[in-house]
Amino acid sequence: MTEAELLLFLIYGVILGARHAVEPDHLAAVSTMAAHGRSRREIIRLAGAWGAGHATLIAIVGTLLILLPWQPPEWFEHRAEALVGLLMVAMGCYVLWNIRRSTLHLHSHRHDGRPEHAHFHLHQHGADHRHPPAPSWLRRPLAAYLVGTVHGLAGSGAAIALAVAAASSREVAVLYLVLFALGSIAGMAATAALALWPIVFLSARFSGARQLVQKIAGGTSLAIGLLLIYGTFSRI
Repeated sequence: MTEAELLLFLIYGVILGARHAVEPDHLAAVSTMAAHGRSRREIIRLAGAWGAGHATLIAIVGTLLILLPWQPPEWFEHRAEALVGLLMVAMGCYVLWNIRRSTLHLHSHRHDGRPEHAHFHLHQHGADHRHPPAPSWLRRPLAAYLVGTVHGLAGSGAAIALAVAAASSREVAVLYLVLFALGSIAGMAATAALALWPIVFLSARFSGARQLVQKIAGGTSLAIGLLLIYGTFSRI
């Protein structure tokens, strides 16, 4: 491999990493978290944290597989994809349940001198009726990092195979994986800044639009998670 070929190979690793970041299941996971963001910085930080978690596991697992004479069993990738699917289903269900909870409230009332009692109300918030937003783990960079790590567990196979097949040495293969990982961070952060943030920003300016964006993100995460689980068990 000449110097020019080596440079092109490493540049390709960065580009492939950026493209890998915007695969449907990755976008669905990050969009579900970004839909709860409040600022461009927060959304980019969430996307970057997801990319960092994804990149960390790909780089570590890939390096170990390249340097050590060991290959994971075939069932490992299937179980990892199932785990990703379960995580996305959990995220989607949480988002949809949280939206439902915002309209279904338990209130204490006292009517006509009777003892105070509690019952549920199903309604939209008005100007004179507000509830403090429930804290959401989806807005925390640590949660995004952990979600990205789980995705990396299932998504490193193709990158490792290409690195091993095309690299001229183990050192070059490891460098390729590191650049691939950095490309995934940059790709997801750029997607958050250029695509996700404008959607969230506009949704915050119109009544009910933010909740609609969150519903779409949660529903998409749930659907893709179910498809991943179905695809995993259909291959067993």
